[in-house]
Amino acid sequence: MEIPKGCQYCIRGEKLVLFITGLCNQNCYYCPLSEKRKNKDVIYANERQITSVEEAIEEAYLCSSKGVGITGGNPLLKIDRTCEYLKALKDEFGKEFHAHLYTTPDLIDEEKLKKLKDAGLDEIRLHPTKIFNGHADEDYYKLLLDKLKLCMEYIEDVGVEIPSIPNMEKEILNLAYRLDEIGVKFLNINELEFSESTYDTLVAKGFEVKDDISSAIKGSEETALYVAENFKGDMIINYCPSSLKDNI
Repeated sequence: MEIPKGCQYCIRGEKLVLFITGLCNQNCYYCPLSEKRKNKDVIYANERQITSVEEAIEEAYLCSSKGVGITGGNPLLKIDRTCEYLKALKDEFGKEFHAHLYTTPDLIDEEKLKKLKDAGLDEIRLHPTKIFNGHADEDYYKLLLDKLKLCMEYIEDVGVEIPSIPNMEKEILNLAYRLDEIGVKFLNINELEFSESTYDTLVAKGFEVKDDISSAIKGSEETALYVAENFKGDMIINYCPSSLKDNI
C-alpha cells in the first residue's frame, strides 16, 4: 500500500516543516516541544524562527521543498494565520506543492475546514489526545469519528497520527478498527521518544530508554509493530521509528 504523500516527502527530506504556533489547548504528557516553543505564539520554518510569509517561502526554496507539514502547538488555534501561510505557499509553488496539517478533533468544525480547503490543504491528520491521556470514553470516540467524517467532506486525504505508547496494543488496535470502519485512509504510529521537556514526566511513568544511542522509549517499537502486523483491515498503517526522524 502507498504511504501518504506527506510521509513520502518527509522520508525524502523534501518537506518544509512549518511550525505555525506553539499555542495548544491540550496538555499531553508526551509532547516533545522545547521550552522555547511550547505554549508560545512563535512561528518556525524548519529550525528558523520567522515572522513573515516571505521568510517561509524563502526557507522552502532553500531546502528545495516539494511540500509542507503544518504543525504546532495546534494550528487551528491560529486558523487565519495558518490559511494565510498555506495559501501563499500554494500560490508560490503551485497545486502540486503538497500540504498536510496536524490538529486535534475538538477544534474541527465546518467553517475551519472550508477555510483550509479554500487555502489548498491536501491532507489532515487528527491526534486523538484523550485516548493516550487516559480519558477516552464512548462519547469521545463518537466525537472523533464524527469529526473525521466531517474532514472527509472537505479534505482529500484524512488520517490519524498517534504515539506508540508501550503496552497499549489493545487500545490502538481498537482505534484502528473504528477508523477503518468509517474509511479513514491511514493511521501513522510514531515511536515514542524522550525529549528535554518530557524526560522527568516519562521517567516518573516508568518508561526507559531502549538503548544507549537513541532517545526512543523501550517497548514503543514493539507495540507499533504488533499493531501493524495484527491489523486485518483495509486502512494503511505506517510506523515511523525515531531513527528515521534522526536521519532526516
